[in-house]
Amino acid sequence: MAIVVTGASGFVGLNVVEHLLRQGRRVVALSHDAIPGPAQATYATLPGELTAVAADIADPATLADLFRRHRVEGAIHLAAVTAAADAPPTQATRVLDVNVVGTLALFEAARDARLRRVVYASSGAVYGDGAFRDPPPDEANAPEPTSLYGLTKLLGERLMLRFRAAHGLDAVAARLGAVFGPWERDTGLRATLSPPYQIARLAAGAGEARLLAGYDRDWIYSRDIARAIVLLLDAPRLGHAVYNVTAGIVWDARLVAEAMALALPGFAWRVADDAAAANIRYHSPPGRARRSPRIDRIRTDLGYTPEFMPALAAADYAAWVARHQGYFA
Repeated sequence: MAIVVTGASGFVGLNVVEHLLRQGRRVVALSHDAIPGPAQATYATLPGELTAVAADIADPATLADLFRRHRVEGAIHLAAVTAAADAPPTQATRVLDVNVVGTLALFEAARDARLRRVVYASSGAVYGDGAFRDPPPDEANAPEPTSLYGLTKLLGERLMLRFRAAHGLDAVAARLGAVFGPWERDTGLRATLSPPYQIARLAAGAGEARLLAGYDRDWIYSRDIARAIVLLLDAPRLGHAVYNVTAGIVWDARLVAEAMALALPGFAWRVADDAAAANIRYHSPPGRARRSPRIDRIRTDLGYTPEFMPALAAADYAAWVARHQGYFA
């Protein structure tokens, strides 16, 4: 039996596919474009079996055929367009097609195929401004998305709950935090690449990174995200329909810059005097103290906590970048 991963060529998708292949599993990687060559080379060394399929996520007939031909038992739905808060109205149709119509098509096909479980990748963006207030939000907080992306993710959750109640679909939503780590790249579908990735790109090219001071955020390592998603897929029983998957703490990206400087000696970095002098772009204005959504629920139900805490995650990522400098060319 196989696991389908949608959005498999995207950043989180590449990490999830790698995690499953390391476990020796059969994976059907569904995406709109090809898996990058360096990732394919890594996958070829792993014990699992990979089938890559290029298709439109919004086509239910394609999904139904895929589930049938590959004897699919579960699905991890990651396909999404991460639009910026100030995205032009012309981009809205594409965002809705992928994030909402594609999600509906996935749930319909999963229901008809009677999949064992579907993991839907939601986002901490559903908390909106709630992520900048005390106490930190948990899954019981009322969502208050402020962006088109956050709205589409919340709608995806509502569709999931509808399919659970009306059709008995075993599905769970993972509200992912801000992710960084191996395989991040510019696919054109993500509005802002993570500050750690921007630092890594400069480090791989022997450039200089200029960071803003006092910009703590709750970045979580992509290896930890992949592990949590697969835990949600495999758990015999889940006590809830929605789980936060975040770092649980906030920290400064200067840890990444320090680790990169050790791993790649040609790289330099400094703290910029002001925003105009910085060359690292952030997701939200500086000065707003972000809170990491609480992870008590997934810790209690699945025994999950991130393995890569900030310093370890930064060092591991720097070592990965040093081995894959060509990936950033």
